[in-house]
Amino acid sequence: MIQSHQGWAGLPALVYELRGHAYDRKRQYNLAIRDYDRAIEIDPNDASAFSDRGSAYLSKKQYDLALQDYDHVIKLAPNSAAGFSGRGDAHVLMGQYDLAIRDYDQVIKLDPNIAAGFSGRGETYVFKEQYDRAIQDYDRAIKLDPNDAGYFSGRGNAHLEKGGRDYGFGDGVEYDRAIQDYTQAITLNPNLQCLAGEAITGDCPADEAVAGEVLARDFLQRGRVYFVRRQYDLAIQDYSQAIRLDPNYSYAFILRAAAYYATGQHNRAVQDDDEAVRLIGRQDPM
Repeated sequence: MIQSHQGWAGLPALVYELRGHAYDRKRQYNLAIRDYDRAIEIDPNDASAFSDRGSAYLSKKQYDLALQDYDHVIKLAPNSAAGFSGRGDAHVLMGQYDLAIRDYDQVIKLDPNIAAGFSGRGETYVFKEQYDRAIQDYDRAIKLDPNDAGYFSGRGNAHLEKGGRDYGFGDGVEYDRAIQDYTQAITLNPNLQCLAGEAITGDCPADEAVAGEVLARDFLQRGRVYFVRRQYDLAIQDYSQAIRLDPNYSYAFILRAAAYYATGQHNRAVQDDDEAVRLIGRQDPM
């Protein structure tokens, strides 16, 4: 967190910020923003509150408002790596990749030990289809924080997309590396045993749905690699695990249907396609 509270005088604003954090974790972003608004009213020089509100706006896909808040963070705290990192995230989500890279460059310049600067830039390079640069940045992020599942997942994405460009369907070293990275991401996920294990071996996170979505994505991505390698049974296993973790994951039903078609299981494929259509219709009603 950006340090901007000044002793006892900063406590009222801090109380609202902390409650905003709780609402954020519950994905109650409107309530979180209301608390951050109040913190900013009390202390308009509170860079941390602007940063927190910018993050909430990102979650609500209100990217212009997020950019305004992160610009204000940088104005109040020009050496804040968190401000540049947040603004970089906003630029990525808006498709402004060159601006994002410029912000992540500044994060790394301000503090080369922040792994998120390298991972954010690496993700941006994936979007720009500069996969070798992406892999190099994820390598740096993993070296700085080897226990972060997200960095392995991101590097896996870079290997998968590079493999698709270089090999198409079939075998290839990039696919091998992608499988290794997704497997490591799944293994490192702190909620694996709770959410994906055969038996509950620990307490589930407070927001089980969010944790399930993250883990489901890694299973789905690994399934994609198995599919392009024509290892359809393994792909089906991973897509099924993704669906178990996130029953509303329409893309997982679509991909599993493709794997069922590839293995001649047409009835199951049709069932999955029907479920995908139902979920998509519910998520985006006409």
